[in-house]
Amino acid sequence: MFVKYVLLKIQLVIFKKKWRKLNRHNRTIAGNIFNPNLVSVGNFTYGTLSVVDFKEENTGLKIGNFCSIAKGVEFLLGGEHDYKNISTYPFKRFLVDDFTTVESFSRGPIIIEDDVWLGRNVLVLSGVTIGQGAIVGAGSIVRKSIPPYSIYIGDRVVKKRFTENTCKKLEKLNWNRVEKGEILSNLDSIYNFKEDHIERNFFTKYIEE
Repeated sequence: MFVKYVLLKIQLVIFKKKWRKLNRHNRTIAGNIFNPNLVSVGNFTYGTLSVVDFKEENTGLKIGNFCSIAKGVEFLLGGEHDYKNISTYPFKRFLVDDFTTVESFSRGPIIIEDDVWLGRNVLVLSGVTIGQGAIVGAGSIVRKSIPPYSIYIGDRVVKKRFTENTCKKLEKLNWNRVEKGEILSNLDSIYNFKEDHIERNFFTKYIEE
């Protein structure tokens, strides 16, 4: 048992190094071993990735640029049970000797768009899209898609970050084009954002109509 534990730890250390080598464009860390072909992360995003994969079809995790992922966030790529049957128990998996596939299923890939902040201990379920600029409060369970620039707490959207008009403008902001040098040259503009003077913010140059 101890030898198996040590081997798993060694495998995790090796995988973490492999993940960092593949993701020098961001600051994410692998919290567990997962299929790297199922997960993609954009520029400058940071945080520990805890990805639970059930080896099902139609799964995956795509995370955008400049996302903030707090400690304890978990991405559940599947594991759904069919509640419309008389029982949700996986009878074939545990009672049929020659059954080798999985009974659970995924509702589809998880998509985290640019500039999303996931608070501590958030659980994200399969098949959801978290829109650009959204904030998900600590301990929330994301079981349905979240519109861009929304604040989601618990299991629902509680408000928008800005007015509808401003949100629509910011949704057109192309974070793929934002470069480190320009950010460092415009920190005052970033940290002193005023919604009623959005046209003065340097980010407006990245808004694509």
